Amino acid sequence: MMQAMTSHRVAARQAMRGAIVQARPAAWLLTFHRWLAQQSSACGLAGSAEQHPALQPWAAHALQAGHKKLVRGARGFERQGPRQRHALRLFVKRQRYASEFFETLATARSQAKYQGILHDLQTSLGRANDIHIALALLGGALRGDPDLGAGTAARSAVSFALGWLARQADEPVDRATLKALKTLKKRQAPWQGE
Repeated sequence: MMQAMTSHRVAARQAMRGAIVQARPAAWLLTFHRWLAQQSSACGLAGSAEQHPALQPWAAHALQAGHKKLVRGARGFERQGPRQRHALRLFVKRQRYASEFFETLATARSQAKYQGILHDLQTSLGRANDIHIALALLGGALRGDPDLGAGTAARSAVSFALGWLARQADEPVDRATLKALKTLKKRQAPWQGE
């Protein structure tokens, strides 16, 4: 069992590294920084977003578009499957990072509340996704590993873990997640004023 799990872990890690290299995550950030530098030098500007009147409308528009995407993605959350919830988690993560990047566009208090909601959602949705993935991996190991005999301790441990994870997965979404989603849907975006 351990050998099968180790080989699966190694293969998954290699696939992940390949995907990261292929995605070139730093390329977007580098392009954006170059654009900002060009805008600053062209306008003779330096400093924070507060000091760049041309950047404020663009950033506020981008943040509002992300907020709307989140609200749309949260519709019917109770009926969403694991893939839809994982996609929502990715939207939350992007919006959180974007709002942190442009945090000078809003008051510190409203920004902290908004980012707190996004942090809680990202954590809760991440935990749910981890459970879903663990169920799939352990279930596959239990079905596919011939070394797990009917009476072995490893089979018992995997079966126990599967039962515990299944119970976690069967729980309705925790109240904190639903409350955060409800608040997010009702809340005005902090960069538009309170």
